[in-house]
Amino acid sequence: TEVKVKRTQRGELWANVELSDLDGTVNLLVFPNVYREKMELLTEGNVVVVEGEVREEDESSSIIARDITTLNEKVFDAVREITIRLYDEEITDEFLEKLKSFIEEHRAPNGKPVIIEAKLKDCFVKLQLHPDYSLPVSAEVLKELKKILPPERISVN
Repeated sequence: TEVKVKRTQRGELWANVELSDLDGTVNLLVFPNVYREKMELLTEGNVVVVEGEVREEDESSSIIARDITTLNEKVFDAVREITIRLYDEEITDEFLEKLKSFIEEHRAPNGKPVIIEAKLKDCFVKLQLHPDYSLPVSAEVLKELKKILPPERISVN
């Protein structure tokens, strides 16, 4: 996230923010009325929820912010579980060791339950990991998990 603070012709502060998420980056325009109230939320590494309007121009698009809030406990509490889907051909000892190491490294006592769904040759297995192996719901953890598994195999429900 990169925040460039600018001044309008009237001298009011506004920001041009490059927001990054798991899918890429987008330009966010935060005009003075919103910037005055929400500027403290626009910091590196802060996970925010933006409500706004998309503005399309030529080959790029921006979002004009109407409201910015933190990804707070209400949103976190709404998440029930993290589901990881696996297929028979990718379930190797090496892969399982990598997944196990990831979960052990990132587990958190206040995290969400992890559900493993495995489609095997002749059956489907669904299991929930022990609560000691719950994962936090954060952009950083999900980004790291997507280095191990394709995004379509990970669900946050």
